[in-house]
Order: sequence, then C-alpha cells, then structure tokens
Amino acid sequence: MLLSYNTTHNTMYISIIVIISSLISGLQGMNQTSLRKIMAYSSINHSSWMISTILTSMNIWLYYFIIYSIINLNILIVLNKYQLFNLNQLSKLFPFNKNIKILFMLNFLSLGGLPPFLGFYPKWMSINFLMYNNFYILSLLLIIFTLISLYFYLRITFSSFSLNSNESLIYIVKKTNYTHFYLNLLSLISLTVCLFLINFL
Repeated sequence: MLLSYNTTHNTMYISIIVIISSLISGLQGMNQTSLRKIMAYSSINHSSWMISTILTSMNIWLYYFIIYSIINLNILIVLNKYQLFNLNQLSKLFPFNKNIKILFMLNFLSLGGLPPFLGFYPKWMSINFLMYNNFYILSLLLIIFTLISLYFYLRITFSSFSLNSNESLIYIVKKTNYTHFYLNLLSLISLTVCLFLINFL
C-alpha cells in the first residue's frame, strides 16, 4: 500500500512538472525574436514530452530523445554555421537557392511534430502510450500546449520565405558544403524507417 501511495504521488508530481513546463515554454516562446531563446523554449517543451514518456515506457523515451537530437542537430549546425541569431536573418539564408531553404525550414515543422515529418513519430507514440495507460487529461493538455508552441515554429518558417532580389527558385550551381543538406533530407524522410520500429516497442 505504501509503495502504491508513493507511486501515485510520484506520478502526480511528474504530471504537474510536465504540464507547467509545456505551458511555460509555449507562452514564453510566442513573442520571441531571438532564435536562441526560441530554441531554448523549444527544448523545454520537448523535455516535457520526454518526461511524460517516462511514465509509460523507457523505450519511447529513448526513441524520442534520439529523434529530437537528430532534428535539433540539423537545425543548430546551420544556425551556427551561418551565425543566425534573429528571425529577420532567416530571409537571407541560402540566398542562391530557395529550394534548399525550404528543405531546411521543414525541419522546424518536423520539430513542431507535424505529420508526415519525422518529429511527428515520437509525439504520436507518446500519446498512444499515455492514452493506453489512462493519462487522458495529461495527453489532452500536452496536445493543446504543443499547438501553442507550434505557432512559433510556423512563425520561423513563414518569416524566412520572403524572396530577396538575389534569390532564385531555380537551382544554381555554386561551391558549397551540402553536408547539412543531406542531413536535413535524411531527417525528413526517416519517418518511414521509424514506422517499422513500432514492432519492437
């Protein structure tokens, strides 16, 4: 009985931490123009999801952590390489090719958990396991607060789509490092691979 009491209280405390973290990250990130702060609040939001998965399955937590790390790494490599700090700098990213910019910006939609991108998979599995273990209220609140967080992901994406005079929708060959391009492409198409992992959960 004592063990059951402690388990119930631990679950309640973890649920409260998850809800508060998800709410604060969503509200605080809405009016930010600094990419570093936006990524920080994004990390808090994803941390709340990862903490919630601990209540149900450590395998889900591991998959979530790996997928989030891959997507986050793709974004941070580009932000660091081109020294991007504010939203208004994104319009000048990849000025020689609009297609590469769009491919990179899709990573933010993936980070927001939109299907059919890779970031949708861990959130989908997290909700499935939370619902299976009767965490209905927690699942609903996580979804609602994540929709708030999705606002600033969409804001980042759409703010970068303004065309400059030197941008082109046609591919122009230039000497550049396409390592990040292939990493972004890999992370975007990896959802099909992750679907096969369901059989091992």
